[in-house]
Amino acid sequence: TTWFTDQVRSYSDFGDGTLMMLPNEASVDGLFYNKTLFEKYGWKLPETFDDLISLAEEVQKEGYYLLSAGGAENRWAWLMSQLMVRTGGIDSYNHLTYGEGLKDWADPQYGYPQALEKFKQLVDAGAYYPGTVGMMVNEADTLFCTEKVVMYYEGSWKPGNWKNIVGEEWLNANVGVMSFPAMTDMEKGDPEAIIGGTLNGWIINESLSDEEKQACCEFKPFRFQ
Repeated sequence: TTWFTDQVRSYSDFGDGTLMMLPNEASVDGLFYNKTLFEKYGWKLPETFDDLISLAEEVQKEGYYLLSAGGAENRWAWLMSQLMVRTGGIDSYNHLTYGEGLKDWADPQYGYPQALEKFKQLVDAGAYYPGTVGMMVNEADTLFCTEKVVMYYEGSWKPGNWKNIVGEEWLNANVGVMSFPAMTDMEKGDPEAIIGGTLNGWIINESLSDEEKQACCEFKPFRFQ
């Protein structure tokens, strides 16, 4: 089918043309921010990680926190992925996550220890709303939508979640999105890489009969008509 582009399909195969799943959706991550609050207080969007740390301290002076996340549901994963490509670059990230480097996470040449240090800098700067470690994702979403925190890092599905809380009008009027700031002290890091991909998909059981497999193939496009 031409419904999926060649690039999207490439994220779902083994590299030898064998398709391991049919992608159901694709998504990219972003650093969302409350543009109304930024305009009100004259805050500048952070261009570097150092700017982000300074911003964390600046927003607290006005009674806000920089970030929230569903810590109890391990929603740090997206941010950690972004920190890793900023510290070690895409090749290092792929080395660690695609199986070849499963024993290399502690090796600083691949950037993960530095990513942890960057995360610690955010925590030490008071970037996160108190109690974030034990927070459910719906609580974190509510903090952003009620303007208790001014930024939120996760995937492109988040605006849909926020729309259910505050409505489309508030969303359009108040929410902007940007790429995660560059890390000028990380030579191997990629300052422009954006985390994303095909998060989930459809897999057909190999043990099914040919007739059953064909029925699965026919069901998939029908679902999206």
